Amino acid sequence: MNSRTTLLLFLATVLVGGAIVGVERYLPSTRELKELRKGPLNFDSATVDRIDVELKGSPTLLLQKKGFRWLVKEPFEDHAAPEKIEGLLSGLAGIEWVEKVERDEFGVEAWKQTGLDDTRLSVTLKAEGQTVATCEFGVAAVLDGSVYLKIPDASGTGSAYYVARTSVPAMCQSGAAEWRDSKLLRLPEESIKQITLSQAMGQIALARDSVKTPWALVKPLATRGDKDRISEVISTLLNLTITDMAETASSEGDSVAQEELKVAIVVEGRDEPLEVSLSKPKPDSQTTTATTTGRKPVFTVESSSLMSLWAMPNDLRDPMLARVREADLSSIKISSLVNPPVEMIKERESWMLK
Repeated sequence: MNSRTTLLLFLATVLVGGAIVGVERYLPSTRELKELRKGPLNFDSATVDRIDVELKGSPTLLLQKKGFRWLVKEPFEDHAAPEKIEGLLSGLAGIEWVEKVERDEFGVEAWKQTGLDDTRLSVTLKAEGQTVATCEFGVAAVLDGSVYLKIPDASGTGSAYYVARTSVPAMCQSGAAEWRDSKLLRLPEESIKQITLSQAMGQIALARDSVKTPWALVKPLATRGDKDRISEVISTLLNLTITDMAETASSEGDSVAQEELKVAIVVEGRDEPLEVSLSKPKPDSQTTTATTTGRKPVFTVESSSLMSLWAMPNDLRDPMLARVREADLSSIKISSLVNPPVEMIKERESWMLK
């Protein structure tokens, strides 16, 4: 074999060896491909009962689950917006890592530029006091929509680094106030069994045995309730939207107290009624102030149908003398002092004069 052939074979060997090293170094292994498909974070959202969000330059945001409800515990105490919690958990579970990176691939200055040594945002998930997932986010990476991400490695003693696509940093940029539930009340309508409306002019009580039975007016008179008007009252209560809040109520004198409406709502599965107090809005106004059980601030709430809550008993009484389902009728008899009686019977789908 001449020297030329030997040199060519040597060069080919070097190129193949370099290619193998490059493939092993930069292309993901079978294990990494498996990790790529499942994402960097692996946790069960249903078990998570605490979320800590640390955003550089902002107070710690602590979210905690109590029963079926999420609460903001820090930097203030109030109900948390469930859609925000759901979005954060699904965003964390859906993080898509583009590639895994090694720290030694970067120079000192280049590594500083990733922002992973000076964490701008960290999110920790816990379940029953145990950390189930944690991650730290650096700056935006070169690829569009991606960021540098740091999580504990498989051994739990070090860290793993990724370029990942995720919407989590954008979600967490909003202030803590954005995590407050914007609904004054968050209840399933079918869970409501009784409603009492109390104001200076008197008290109105509404009740039903179950979601399948109609509403009845039980106080100040006992009669059938107007389905549409009562539905409007319930819809107004459940859709009161918070537009502002104050930590304490302002003193405006007895005239305000005379115009105050107190609402007590008996909810299935709850021992004590849920109470709401609302100040009567000014004419043509769609906003008023309100307080409610379990929430400390005095809220400014908004609704286009606020005045429906200041109803009179006759407003909520069924205007019909009788209500009978046509499908349930089998015969009709009409008696008169002037004319002979008339009786009709239903045969299949037709009415016959008997």
